[in-house]
Amino acid sequence: MAQASEALEGAITFRRNSRNPCICIKNTDGTYSWINFRNLSGAHFEMHRSQFHAAYKDLQKEADDALIKYQALMNRQIIYLPHPHERQLMQRMFERLPMDFRRQLLIEYKHTVIGESWCHICMKLAYTKQKCLHFDCPGMCDDCYMKLDETCPACHRNQEIDCPICREPKKKEDLHTLSACHHSICHKCFTLASIAKKPILKCPVCRTGF
Repeated sequence: MAQASEALEGAITFRRNSRNPCICIKNTDGTYSWINFRNLSGAHFEMHRSQFHAAYKDLQKEADDALIKYQALMNRQIIYLPHPHERQLMQRMFERLPMDFRRQLLIEYKHTVIGESWCHICMKLAYTKQKCLHFDCPGMCDDCYMKLDETCPACHRNQEIDCPICREPKKKEDLHTLSACHHSICHKCFTLASIAKKPILKCPVCRTGF
């Protein structure tokens, strides 16, 4: 902080390690010093009231601006764009692994770039993957999806889900899946609720609105 002087009289700032503002005032002996706001005499406060008011407004604006910048920084999504050769390198390394180990990694890391572009059933590249009735299914290529039967070849689960309302097992064609939370309700319960003028507005499992 600058040394107190005649040129700084009335200036308001914060001293290091102080939570309260300080003002430069002229002492009775003609010298100048920085005085903490809490230690300021009534006479000096009245003398510099307008400076305090203006400084408070400036500090409030600075605080608001800093909060806006902080919120923008926290809300910013950082997207990593790897070099094209990175994917080629990882793919070639992946292809050298034993088949069983590859399949295990594809299931474990299904949300990665390689996990999303390989079908762990036929072990072929799949630029688009489809999931079975269960949302957490690792997915499969279009060819393997065409062979989907009562049991999913990807997650090995039965292709029926109990409706959370009527508790009856339902197949995919009998269910309405909520996009917000991926839980499912059977069409029958959904329709009956609308007919009874009590439409389902929230997921009965997690209460997410839709």
